[in-house]
Amino acid sequence: MRAFTTIKLLSVAFATLVSTQSFALGLGGQLLYSNPEVKDYDGLNFDLAGVSGTLQLGEFDSLLAPAVHAQFATGSGDTPNGKTDVNYFEVTGTGGVLIYDQNNIVVRGVAGIGIGIADIDVRATNINNDTDASFVVFPFSVEASYLVPNTNLSFFANAGYKLYLDVADERIRCADGTVSSDTGYNVCNGKGGFASDSEFPVGKMDGVQLGVGIKLFY
Repeated sequence: MRAFTTIKLLSVAFATLVSTQSFALGLGGQLLYSNPEVKDYDGLNFDLAGVSGTLQLGEFDSLLAPAVHAQFATGSGDTPNGKTDVNYFEVTGTGGVLIYDQNNIVVRGVAGIGIGIADIDVRATNINNDTDASFVVFPFSVEASYLVPNTNLSFFANAGYKLYLDVADERIRCADGTVSSDTGYNVCNGKGGFASDSEFPVGKMDGVQLGVGIKLFY
């Protein structure tokens, strides 16, 4: 009986949220900068700059504002073995909760989940290899928006934290022929170093992401 009551209360709460949600359409774009740190490779930070497109189901001040984002970014990072270039693509779904809504200004907290794919080009003295990494991504941010009076156009900025969990089945190859699913610079110590054709599992990354952009609501 208690379980039934809990389900009923959750259903009522969900129905209330949906009933307050307006299903207009918002299209947006933004410029992005992110600086994820690769946890298992000390000192490796990727500086990424890119663009993102957004499809938002809800008006400027809607309560839930569910949205889908497609992002492309490119950049590089320096390692003890040489420079690493990255091209990164990501699709995420998010939802937001209103924190402030006054005078054409909206501030909301945003969270979501997505998938990311990175083409990583490792360039070092004895290694020149591509690694394809796949991630499950968890973004968290705060977004502030301003609606231009008497228009459907808004300008926004956001700042947040993003967690990337590597789910690719990559293995490091060492020069002596051994293979390891571990990550880090020390995996091949005492084994002749990294093989020239080695893949490099990334492991976990996290870091900040900043963005500015515009949205048009229909």
